[in-house]
Amino acid sequence: MKLFGFKALIFFLFIIGIIFPIKDVYAVPLSGTYTLASSGDYTSWQAFWNDVQNEGIGGDVTLNINNEEFAETTAPATITQNLNGYTLHIKPSNDESFPDSSDCNSGPRFLLNYSATDEFLELNMPGTGHVIIEGISVKVNSGSTSPTQVIYNLNQHASTVTIRRCVLKGQGDARGIAIYNPDVINKIYNNFIYGFDEGISLLYDLSSSSFLSNNTVYGCNSYGINAFNKPSTFKNNICYNNTTDFNSLTNATGYNNLSKDDTCSDANWSTGSNNRPSKTLTFTNPGNDKLLLSSYDTDAIDKGIGHFSCIACHFQAHYKLEPDNLTVDSSGNNNSLTAVGTITSSPSSGDAWKVGDGAVHFDNGEWYYRSNGNLSANFPGKSGGNNHNLTLGVWYRPAISANNTWAGIAGIWNGGTQAGAVWLVYKTNTNKVAFGKGWNEGSDVDAEYTSHDSALTCDGAHWYYIGVIYNDTTGGVLIRIWDETAGAILGVDKVDTHTQKMDDTTPVIADFRVNTYYYDGGSCCAKSSDMDDLRIYSDALTASYMDDLRNVRYETDAFGNDRSYYFDIGAHEYYPLTSGTVTLKESGGDYSSWRDFWNDLGALTGDITLLIDPVQFTETTAPAAVTENLNGYTLYIKPSSDENFPTSSDCSDGPRFITNYSATDEFLDLNMAGTGNVIIEGISVEVNSGSTTPTQILYSHPQNTCNVTIKRCVFKGQQDGDGIKTSDVDPIQKFYNNFLYDFDDAVYIDVNLSAGSFLSANTIYGCDNHGIDANSKSGKFENNIVYNCGIDSGFNSIGSAYGYNNLTGPDDNSCADGNWVYASGNLIDKTLTFTDAANNVFFLQSPECDDAINAGIGDFSSYDDNLQAHYKLEPDNLTVDSSGNNNSLTASGTITSSPSSGDYCKVDDGSVHFDDNEYYYINDGNLSSGFPGKQGSSNTTLSICFWYRPGSSAAGQWTGLLSKYKSSDGDNGKVWMIQKSDVEKIRLYIGYNGGAGADYVEFGTALSNLDGNHWYHIGASFNNSTKFARLRIWDETASALLGSDETKILASSMDTSPSYTPPG
Repeated sequence: MKLFGFKALIFFLFIIGIIFPIKDVYAVPLSGTYTLASSGDYTSWQAFWNDVQNEGIGGDVTLNINNEEFAETTAPATITQNLNGYTLHIKPSNDESFPDSSDCNSGPRFLLNYSATDEFLELNMPGTGHVIIEGISVKVNSGSTSPTQVIYNLNQHASTVTIRRCVLKGQGDARGIAIYNPDVINKIYNNFIYGFDEGISLLYDLSSSSFLSNNTVYGCNSYGINAFNKPSTFKNNICYNNTTDFNSLTNATGYNNLSKDDTCSDANWSTGSNNRPSKTLTFTNPGNDKLLLSSYDTDAIDKGIGHFSCIACHFQAHYKLEPDNLTVDSSGNNNSLTAVGTITSSPSSGDAWKVGDGAVHFDNGEWYYRSNGNLSANFPGKSGGNNHNLTLGVWYRPAISANNTWAGIAGIWNGGTQAGAVWLVYKTNTNKVAFGKGWNEGSDVDAEYTSHDSALTCDGAHWYYIGVIYNDTTGGVLIRIWDETAGAILGVDKVDTHTQKMDDTTPVIADFRVNTYYYDGGSCCAKSSDMDDLRIYSDALTASYMDDLRNVRYETDAFGNDRSYYFDIGAHEYYPLTSGTVTLKESGGDYSSWRDFWNDLGALTGDITLLIDPVQFTETTAPAAVTENLNGYTLYIKPSSDENFPTSSDCSDGPRFITNYSATDEFLDLNMAGTGNVIIEGISVEVNSGSTTPTQILYSHPQNTCNVTIKRCVFKGQQDGDGIKTSDVDPIQKFYNNFLYDFDDAVYIDVNLSAGSFLSANTIYGCDNHGIDANSKSGKFENNIVYNCGIDSGFNSIGSAYGYNNLTGPDDNSCADGNWVYASGNLIDKTLTFTDAANNVFFLQSPECDDAINAGIGDFSSYDDNLQAHYKLEPDNLTVDSSGNNNSLTASGTITSSPSSGDYCKVDDGSVHFDDNEYYYINDGNLSSGFPGKQGSSNTTLSICFWYRPGSSAAGQWTGLLSKYKSSDGDNGKVWMIQKSDVEKIRLYIGYNGGAGADYVEFGTALSNLDGNHWYHIGASFNNSTKFARLRIWDETASALLGSDETKILASSMDTSPSYTPPG
């Protein structure tokens, strides 16, 4: 047999390579960001999806599409690749490139010139993950073959699908979107779909988390939305001018939908509410495919295309002025109004209202008001408040009787006294809208005014949308007026700058009034008018937001949020939070609600810190159970600064949450996978009276595998539900320094706690059942006060638990040493005094020493992660460091504990007594690595606190109290020191320049009693990064702070590399 020659073999292999391409052997799965552009990574839709199908997905993929038109002649293959849990995000290349109309002439757009009925996108992908498609336009070209459907989710598709802010245009046949996968989440919203046979078709039941919301479906030959009698949820959809707008709704749920025919009537749904059948809308230029709602239609609903979100606009009042609720404030801030006169809704005929189903009508001499003292804390211009920024928007129709007369619109103004002027929006006697602002104690002779240049027509027939923006920081004023009759802005915006600040410190406190501006027993400036949808914000918004507000004609989005400040519902779902530092603020933060933060959370790729402002957040809906994977990282929830921790137990300061739930969902349900740490500290949570109590405020779920720390928090119930319930056995759980009260059980232990877990230094008060129910489970309980709970049963079922130094109240022996498997030092049947119990301010006054246990609020625990040393200075362990860092001391002299009589100790059972020239020390080399000022250490930040009772021999003498300072080396011996001067003032020194120099902060008030009988609590801190030092001293005899805190920016940073032998 003859073999091939070498050249022939090469040629043969070459031919094989052509016939059998080997690309797939070396295919690299897609991961990262790609571009679709005429000169991008891809130049066609088909090419991108074919790569997805052929090469697979190896990580999150983002496709940025350029703002241009792409002509597509061939559809991609059906996509059957596994997403493997990743996200595939299709979007415009920038936020400015979203479609701004429905004519498929803007934004990234695809023109289909197909010759077969293949789908533009057919998803049939197994595995979990998320496909997000947003901001594209797809148009079937005239004369081409229409896809059977533009986007089709097949029954084997298993990943979540989101389609939003897209435009789909057909040619009278086929479907826009068809859904045939029952098990996954489909979110279809804010789209414009028109010109098909069916706009949206549901071919299978939708999952419970799926929804179709805020879509506009127009001009379809059969159905706008065909639900095929499948279970599904529809909210805020417009179906208009279709042969049948909605079809087969028997098993579907519908809220706030609208149709031209009667097919969306409430009765047609399984559950239906506030649907609007048989409505007439106006669309612009339907012959030119520009099918957008005009902004001046009575029932206009935000079309959902091209708008951006204003999630945190600091909403203060929203008066919808609907017939049945004319005076109600719907913002949640309880700024509802009181009527003066017999005020009615506008007539139900003609152009009688602009938003919802009605408006208010004022006759001459009629107005609304709310007393200043009852306004919400951040209402603009509230007397004594801190907020002076303002945005006001309102629909206004002045009557003939208001022509060429002064007329109030809204404001806080009492012009009758010349001393009650804060701010006012009004109409002048030349029919021009103006904004006035008082200053110099509100004197209206000193007020500043800005008037629009164009006059209103006052005939009872012309509606205007009036927007006023005032920025107190810059003095900027903007007045924008929309003329609804003309369908255009009236004249030009009036822009001005005021030179003085708004002044709310008026000698005469004026009320907030609508349709007038002062009352002196007459009816001046209350003129006949109609108003609708009055909104007040305590932020200076932008003019574009005023346009957005004007276009809002329906009330809520898919999540029940007011569309005036949630134009892009669910925007965070596309970018899950996985690492970094974010803020929770009432206004201007990354988040404005507890629920939004937790619902945003994704699998962590790094540590996350949530900084919460010290304001009240009203929560109406709980977050879903948190099931994301921590992946070994830390999720840290805390106040925005150390000054913002709760200082009392009445939930009135610090970051605080009021739950107004209608269901028993938990405030936080932790069910997180993977290792890691969740730390929550310094927040208050109160169950609002009359609302539904969560089953528990915080629930650590049986499947939760991460460590949980809850510290320095306040939880207040309504005598039912639990404060904290833990059911997870494996992770470490630390609950300490919390205040819990008015629950059924404050703490319920449902499983044996791990060896590293503990409950320590908590104060629990006034629970109906038990303070702590250990449920016969093992665990460690230390220094907890459980008082006034149940029927003599503060602790329950503790026979398998360890208990040390806990305390119960009168006639309550439940924490006695004999009730635990092992115990010591527990105190029973003790009487403590709490301050203002009737007002829910439950703090311990200083009880007698042998009952003194830290009440837990505002203190740091001995288990605090940053604690470097804790010297309890107890009689049997005078030198021991209890922090776990082995910084125990050595005595110089025969040091003893204080005598066992008199006020000899402040904590637990004793204290240390130093005679002259006695002291403790530890060598620098033996200090823990994180000890402040240790030689060569990177830790140069310091906080120290201790009880100090100076003896008479210290009077008039320089006295060292605590230090890292070797005095034998003189000026080269300073790192840090706390010292009492010869004039009895406390100093904190910080050394620098190799110890040769030191700067100090000295407390301004001297210690006044150096007789061995007066205790002081001294606190000192130094922040090395800012060089900020602070001293605070508590005078125990006076039961008050001594003077005020002393603070100073010191000259230099702490130096831990001194030119001397390191001191102890």
